Amino acid sequence: MLRAFEQMKIIKRAIKHDFFCHSRPACHFADENLMAVCLRIFSDYHQTYCVLMMNDAGVPPVKAVLMLYRDYYYLKPDKKFSMQDSQNIGCLLTFVFKDVLGYEVKKERAKVGIYGIAFGRVFVQRNPKEISVTEQSEDDGDLIYEIPEYDN
Repeated sequence: MLRAFEQMKIIKRAIKHDFFCHSRPACHFADENLMAVCLRIFSDYHQTYCVLMMNDAGVPPVKAVLMLYRDYYYLKPDKKFSMQDSQNIGCLLTFVFKDVLGYEVKKERAKVGIYGIAFGRVFVQRNPKEISVTEQSEDDGDLIYEIPEYDN
């Protein structure tokens, strides 16, 4: 299993380069802050680790993301996300867990119950993707990852 730091870099790259361009081009967040916060969460080692560990403990990643949004980015307590944003964040997190990290979706939904989002999915790691480091970038020293094709 990949360390959370490596997973964070892979997730961040996949969201920026693949999620909107190739996998989900029709996905448009009505609340632009929600997408920006998701990118910030998956750009931070500790917050990425928190989302991954909460999922492994049975807490839907959408609830983990919303809790981090509330605690770190000052989400108002009375905020209610639209149905579109609720579906889009579910789509984004399914992309991250299923397509990028190789988790499987549990059939039953788990209660979220905050910010207008009633339920979310929890993911189970069954068949992790083979992700390998191919080289190190000369510009910033970041590792460059080879990520297999996503299952669409």
